Amino acid sequence: MVTAIQKKSKATKKQSFSIHTKAKQLLRIFLFLCFAISIVFISFLGQKNEGKKLILKEEAKERVVADFNFEYESQITAEAIAKRIRTKTPPIYIRSDEPLIQFESFLNALENAYTRHQLKKEGLSNNEDSSSLEEFLNEVIASSDYEMDPQIIYQLYQETSPKERYKLFEDGVEILNLLYLDGIYNKTSEQEFKVSTIILQIKDSEDSSTQSKARTVEDALIQLKMKTNTLFRDQALSQLSFELLKSGMKANLIFGEKETESAIAKAIESIQTPILKFKQGDSIIRPGQIISPLEIETYKAYKAKELELKGDSLFFNELFRERFYLSFILFLTLYLFIKYEINTFKSKNTVLGVCATALLLNVILFRIIMEFGELLFQNNASLIALLPNLLPIALAPILISVLVGRLPAILTALIISSLFSLGFDHSLDLMLITFLPSIVGVFASYKIRNRSKLIRAGFLTGVSLALGYAILFFLNESSIALVTQRMICSILIGLITGVTAVGLLPVFEQFFKISTSITLLELTDFNHPLLRKMQFDAPGTYHHSLMVANLSENAADLIGANPLLCRVCCLFHDIGKLKKPEYFSENQRGYNPHDEKNPSMSALVIKSHVKEGVTIAKNEQLPKVIIDVIKQHHGTSLIKYFYHQAKKRHTQEYLEGLKDPQNLSDLDPEESNYRYDGPKPKFKESAIIFFADAVEAASRSLKKVSQPAIEEMIDAIFKSRIQDGQLDECPLTFKELNQIKSSFTRTLLNMLHSRIEYPSDSEIKGTA
Repeated sequence: MVTAIQKKSKATKKQSFSIHTKAKQLLRIFLFLCFAISIVFISFLGQKNEGKKLILKEEAKERVVADFNFEYESQITAEAIAKRIRTKTPPIYIRSDEPLIQFESFLNALENAYTRHQLKKEGLSNNEDSSSLEEFLNEVIASSDYEMDPQIIYQLYQETSPKERYKLFEDGVEILNLLYLDGIYNKTSEQEFKVSTIILQIKDSEDSSTQSKARTVEDALIQLKMKTNTLFRDQALSQLSFELLKSGMKANLIFGEKETESAIAKAIESIQTPILKFKQGDSIIRPGQIISPLEIETYKAYKAKELELKGDSLFFNELFRERFYLSFILFLTLYLFIKYEINTFKSKNTVLGVCATALLLNVILFRIIMEFGELLFQNNASLIALLPNLLPIALAPILISVLVGRLPAILTALIISSLFSLGFDHSLDLMLITFLPSIVGVFASYKIRNRSKLIRAGFLTGVSLALGYAILFFLNESSIALVTQRMICSILIGLITGVTAVGLLPVFEQFFKISTSITLLELTDFNHPLLRKMQFDAPGTYHHSLMVANLSENAADLIGANPLLCRVCCLFHDIGKLKKPEYFSENQRGYNPHDEKNPSMSALVIKSHVKEGVTIAKNEQLPKVIIDVIKQHHGTSLIKYFYHQAKKRHTQEYLEGLKDPQNLSDLDPEESNYRYDGPKPKFKESAIIFFADAVEAASRSLKKVSQPAIEEMIDAIFKSRIQDGQLDECPLTFKELNQIKSSFTRTLLNMLHSRIEYPSDSEIKGTA
């Protein structure tokens, strides 16, 4: 009756477990599909079918022919016309009479100074000033804005009579007046003219505008020299007059920036935006044609008209459906691969969660950079062409490589590259040029033990991408300048990707409870508080943990498991013994507390070290994988010693008449009370530690250390554990089990090798 109830209870539990497992699987599938759909929507939702991404200044690879008649207003052409108007519109200068008036006043001041000097000299002045003529003239020059040599003026007054000077001043002013009538201007940054004279619009004081030939100051000086040479036959007098008039000649035309811009704007407003027309069959883009802004504008207008004719929906346009189907297939491939091919200590839910989250984060960054970039650089086609090079294509693959493994990272890289290619021009070149560098990043970041190596992985990704663009340049004969820009951007983004991965890695580790090689390596520090406590409170357990670590690490390395994970987990697998270290044989020094307890109580104490270890590990915030190993390192194996002790006690009680069982099988104690609570080992590293723990403990009881003895002991342990069903939930193969046994044998022989027995002092003396 009891047996039937137990069987029914087990069947109910099994059915309940099966339902729970299926529910978890369905939930996992649903969540991953939600992630996949979210990624696709974020990547492509709202994007219109703008066709191929034309890159400025690059050579077109194929012809684009219009399937229908269309026309559009060309802003590029309008801008070109406006540019021509701007260059051809005569600049407006405002005429000023002030330079001539000022110079006439200066000449009058010189004559007045000369007259005062003459009056003083003839004694007709009451002024007792005894200054010379030169001093009078110097005073006038100093008070003016003109830069001239006073000696020239003094020489002019010494060599000419008043009548000659009057004639000279009169003719000089007339020459300047004629030059000022044509106009004199200074070259400025606003107006650089290539010829000596140019047609200008001159705005007079009456606000009337005329077109005239004006001269620069330099050209006006040439005219002045020619006119003074013609006017004065005497060479010395001609030179003196030229030096005088040169000093007085200034620009009388002032550039009117506002007036000129107003005139240009008015001329531009008068033109209509050109309309470019194309007939069905006309070539919009020709192969070999260098892409200019006009071709990009025309192609966009054509695709916009095509969408208008075909109809376009924000959610379900043709482009979106195409991308959705392909992306869904890729995500489904990733899901099936993780579900059926990934066998690690990490749960498949965790692997799926990491992959989906990293992908989602990557495509969000893609969309943000593209949307903000196009908004920011909307008027700069060259910068927009560089936007694809600003995308962190290797971020998700690098993170997944570190957190999960290479194979999921490679599949993720394929998905990222496909999304990248789909988001642009469906180009196989773009897909390859992004996929291969991502693979470089995946391999560069796999099993790294230093966070700074992530930056190196990002840098290598950027360099690989830059080399890819260089190769593409030679194949497509692209612009060297454009390819150089892309290469520089790729390297910089590669470095930024590495730095970003360093910042995101702890977040992923904490959120998904994943331990990377970096985290595990940090835990190998023997100064860890738990390890230090074990050294002092449970030295035997500490030494046992070190031996188990050596056994496990070597075996893991041989079968391709994670040696570092084995070592770290071995160091902490028995921390539960810190609660009652004296109850474990390796820590006992003559006194055994189990002698005072019955077998069931002793078994309970021994079993409790697993539960205590889990509690300590959680309190110390050790990684989840270490907690899993603590739970699994004994599986549900039987505590044989105390089980047999209990069996002996029951038999003794029966013989003494203290027990009266219905049948002899009732003498056996309840086996479940003498088994660990489990669970059984679920991944390779846990199974290795499971066997290594038992093998190391058993090796202490070997009377003779030899290879046959060790092999016999190991075979017996493996056989009993396998027959007990302890590996039913573990992916280890028979081949790997044999490799583990061989590794254990070699390691134990090295650990337990015998030493040469040195003779004592008495033996040495006796021999002598």
